[in-house]
Amino acid sequence: AAAVFSQFTQEQTDRVVLAVYRAAFMNRVKLAKLAREETGLGRWQDKVIKNVVASQFVYEDIKDLKTVGVIHEDPVTGIVEIAQPIGPILAIIPVTNPTSTTIFQILIALKTRTPIIISPSKKARNSSAEAARICYQAALEADAPEDCVQWLSDGSRETTHALMTHKSLSLMLATGG
Repeated sequence: AAAVFSQFTQEQTDRVVLAVYRAAFMNRVKLAKLAREETGLGRWQDKVIKNVVASQFVYEDIKDLKTVGVIHEDPVTGIVEIAQPIGPILAIIPVTNPTSTTIFQILIALKTRTPIIISPSKKARNSSAEAARICYQAALEADAPEDCVQWLSDGSRETTHALMTHKSLSLMLATGG
């Protein structure tokens, strides 16, 4: 996925991110209720708001960012900044906000053309996986590369630790509040 994704244009990247945002936003209530039911934490109505922030607000904040090719040129110093994917990324998702954190981590990773692996809390495995599945399906429908979004089904400490120490993965710790 990383090799294919690194070749995407800004337009291709933005099309994927828009599709993921729309899918996450359309499923905000379903995902909030699933997270509340699975974890027993918080109120599902509050989780809907968090899913809106994670999808719509994050999308609105990043949608116009240039993340492909030359992103800045300083004529004084002659320094040219060129965007390159850093991934894949391992995102550790907390039990407190499993769907909203999954959504915004995926949006941010995909905006930078970086594959992401979601490592959910054991107590929120199903809701995190469903959020990741919805985002991944939308990404694929927008022609994103296969395996650009993945999630761990077992979420064991051993698996997460092995991935955290793997030299080819970047680590994105998600606090989620």
